[in-house]
Amino acid sequence: MQLSPSAIVNTALLLFPNSHCLGLFNPKNRWRITILDLIDVVIFSVTVIMRQLRLIWLFLCHSYFPLHVIVYMISTGFFRIVSLFEPQNSLKNQTSMKNRDRFPLLHLDYVAVREVLNVLDPIDYRNFSKTSKACRILLTTKKPYKVELTFTKCPVFMIGDGTINHAVRWVTNQEEHGIRTTHTWPDELREYVFAYSYNPLTSMKEFYLYARSLMGIEIHTVRLEMIEIRGQLWETVDWLHSTKFRF
Repeated sequence: MQLSPSAIVNTALLLFPNSHCLGLFNPKNRWRITILDLIDVVIFSVTVIMRQLRLIWLFLCHSYFPLHVIVYMISTGFFRIVSLFEPQNSLKNQTSMKNRDRFPLLHLDYVAVREVLNVLDPIDYRNFSKTSKACRILLTTKKPYKVELTFTKCPVFMIGDGTINHAVRWVTNQEEHGIRTTHTWPDELREYVFAYSYNPLTSMKEFYLYARSLMGIEIHTVRLEMIEIRGQLWETVDWLHSTKFRF
């Protein structure tokens, strides 16, 4: 469907009040613009916004980030989403956004990423590493921590320097997912994060292997509750041998 030039310009200005300042609708090219062009821009903008919101929701649902980091990310995403309503920006970024497979809210420089990284616990590094290439590269430079694995009915992955430790405990009760508890002793502070899993032992193994590939950490201590994992004891021992852990 082809509209008259005046109708197209009026419609464009109604949808994008600042479009005349960007030169998108000017006397030289207004004869070549159809209503389909406008519809494409609007549909693309809405699609990108929905994608941004969906990524934010999925990321926050699986994240243990501190509140101030989450607020910073949401505010950054808000300004990025608002900028999509400028038609020139939408058209220019349409191709690149289709091929983007990284989380778009953390395309920051290395200095900013390093500052965010410094306020995170080692347990959060796994989620943070998946946000961008810069995050993953910086995590490989972090000093190695001691890792302790506890094989029991509710297995535990613990990482830290011995004085301040952070642990993930996998549970089969979905209602416990995300719960945090802190235990203190005269010489140690330990924070637990509960994570739901249908197969806790497998989840802990996968978590450790990813952390090792990310930061080069090795197992320092292993605790085996033989009675509780007797059905998977030898499988667990074989897996530990595959990680080159020495008993």
